[in-house]
Amino acid sequence: MPTIRKLPPVLVNQIAAGEVIERPASVVKELIENSLDAGATRIEVTLEQGGTQLIRVHDDGHGMTGDSLTLALTPHATSKITESEDLESIGTLGFRGEALASIASVARVRITSRPAEQPDADATTIRSEGGSESPPQPCAAPGGTTIEIRDLFFNVPARRKFLRTPGTEYGHCHDAFVRTAMAHPHVHWTLHHNTRTALDLPAASREDRCLAILGNDLAEGLLTFDSPAPPHGDVSVWGLAGMPDIARPTARQQYVYVNGRPVRDRNLGHAIREAYRGLLANDRHPVVIVMVDLPADKVDVNVHPTKAEVRFHEPSAVHGAVLSTIRQRLLGTDLTAPASLERTLAGWSGSPPQPGSSTLSLGTQDASASSEPVRAFVDYFKQMEPVQRRMVMQEVERIEPRAETRPEEPHDHAPLQDGRAYGKSTPILQVHGSYVVTEDDEGLVIVDQHALHERVMFETLLDRVLGEEKPLETQRMLMPVTVAAEPGEIDLLNDLAPLLARVGMEIEPIGPRAVGVHAFPSLLVSRKVEPEPFVRSLLDLAASGKLKADDATAEESALHEVLDLMACKAAVKAGDQLSAEELSSLLEQRDKVERSSRCPHGRPTTLRLSLRDLERQFGRS
Repeated sequence: MPTIRKLPPVLVNQIAAGEVIERPASVVKELIENSLDAGATRIEVTLEQGGTQLIRVHDDGHGMTGDSLTLALTPHATSKITESEDLESIGTLGFRGEALASIASVARVRITSRPAEQPDADATTIRSEGGSESPPQPCAAPGGTTIEIRDLFFNVPARRKFLRTPGTEYGHCHDAFVRTAMAHPHVHWTLHHNTRTALDLPAASREDRCLAILGNDLAEGLLTFDSPAPPHGDVSVWGLAGMPDIARPTARQQYVYVNGRPVRDRNLGHAIREAYRGLLANDRHPVVIVMVDLPADKVDVNVHPTKAEVRFHEPSAVHGAVLSTIRQRLLGTDLTAPASLERTLAGWSGSPPQPGSSTLSLGTQDASASSEPVRAFVDYFKQMEPVQRRMVMQEVERIEPRAETRPEEPHDHAPLQDGRAYGKSTPILQVHGSYVVTEDDEGLVIVDQHALHERVMFETLLDRVLGEEKPLETQRMLMPVTVAAEPGEIDLLNDLAPLLARVGMEIEPIGPRAVGVHAFPSLLVSRKVEPEPFVRSLLDLAASGKLKADDATAEESALHEVLDLMACKAAVKAGDQLSAEELSSLLEQRDKVERSSRCPHGRPTTLRLSLRDLERQFGRS
């Protein structure tokens, strides 16, 4: 057996570097966190070749003396904790005392620093190359600290060959920079890459800093939410929630912070997803910034070497605070998707466009699916007889005077979002048996009848299942409805028996390859939903793994999935002709249910064409 021996210090630091320093972005993160802990109000980061050749961080923080500089390059040397009890309440971003020593073991490092209260000539500089230090030397420098990291991994070829192109590495450095800068708006941040200034972020308010990083083009699609500590114990939550229309295909534009520290946390990620449940399709992710603040002794940040993960002492309280704060903000906002009329015929100035020269599109980056009902309405309008077209234009004429004289003229109805009563005074048109067109004070409203009724059915089912006044009724079958099922599928149904009982279903095995439906929800029976195809869809859903009920959170998610399926099957379908009374009832229910702007799958139920767009399209503006 090989002899056990103590590893040399340089090798120990290189092993630690393997945990802490993955790429140049890791160095940027560690150094700017040290600058923040030093009380800096200005932090300047300079990169060359994506940080592979040079990373320089200068700050105007407290600075260090010559003796402190030598210790700073020593493993596990820090000014931020002194005893084990300090780990129970960490209020700084860095505290392990391993970052600088690890970096110095795999790069060429120079540190220059001067305490702010000392003269310029009393600065000190120290160099280290691959962990071999030179004695500190006096020099002249401004107050604060400047750290230069050159040739990262120059002495560890196995690590250096895994670095990507300078452009890719710069992208990671930029991300680490903005994620930290976003949470510390009181600091003036500057980022240079090669010879270019990439970012210059003066001190600002939290909201202005976030918009400066995300881009002001998103400003109208972001909702500020703020919940101070009292409603949620000692947990406060602030942030910006993107409206569903600006959702992205990835979660890259989600920023989550705990006490100013950017983190990855499954608990908080789940709270965000639940807040947007039913407002987004499964393949879309909201743009969202969440900043959670709580006492330092209520969160453990000493979980991961890079300090990117945390552990809460009361995770359910933090989860509930984030979920309820975002959800209340979303539910209190009109999320109706805006539609805009865009001219595609270049050079039109005053003359009416030629037939087919204009298209109707959603003001969103993912309009392909959401704009289908609008396109259908446009196609329908093009095919109308002249008399029918005049009727539509007369309706626009009727709307316009009221919009211009709204303050003086009495209303015969309330705005749509306030729960208006639909009837003879409000025009309602069903288009192709699939879309419902009406008006509100802002313009034309176009509704996908299946999507809206699906949301109405879902909210009705949810209230009945969770409420106590009118539980969901069950209808017993005179004869069990037989459904073919494989043994594995039968096992899945057995596991789901308690959940299915909550929604009024009783399904039991009646053989090695069949189950019998003994009871079915009365609501589904009244909507003529057949048990056999419904149970088949239920089995497919269970096989996908979406109906696991391992804990309370998973059980709630599984319940929503089953109710989604029930609502989809029970809702009116595209092509169903509805009577005037049914159309009025559907629109009235739209005003009463939560999240009515989206179906349970996240598709828009409603689009609004503003009067301004209509007037411009008809040459009135």
